[in-house]
Amino acid sequence: MIFRLAIVAIAVVTALPLAVAVSSLFADTGDIQAHLIEYVLPEALWNTVSLAVGVAFLSGIIGVALAWITTVYEFPGRRFFNWALLLPMAMPGYVLAFAFLAIFDYTGPVQTYWRALTDLAYPGVGSRLASIVTCRLLGEAGN
Repeated sequence: MIFRLAIVAIAVVTALPLAVAVSSLFADTGDIQAHLIEYVLPEALWNTVSLAVGVAFLSGIIGVALAWITTVYEFPGRRFFNWALLLPMAMPGYVLAFAFLAIFDYTGPVQTYWRALTDLAYPGVGSRLASIVTCRLLGEAGN
């Protein structure tokens, strides 16, 4: 009996965010909905579509090229790359993204070292192109 109560309690706690989201559909939002549709939605939609298309394009190019190279050519390390190219699919993309940002962000070791050496600005990791490359390199398209 206690086991069933624990399962029901876990299910209720897990479903609570979904219930709140569904109940907010029926709440009076005033002009917020119109503002979101007019100003926020077009930019968010453009960002989503451009990121998806860019990652799919880059994934296709990199994935096909690497698969072809490891299949057709015999080179040292080929057996390693046959399984190593699958590793990004074994790690959640958000974990790799946090690690990537920690390393390449403004306060990260790569940019700090770059500024100490060259005194030049390092390209930001928050741009659309950087996001596309980051998602592709970290395997987010495969997850």
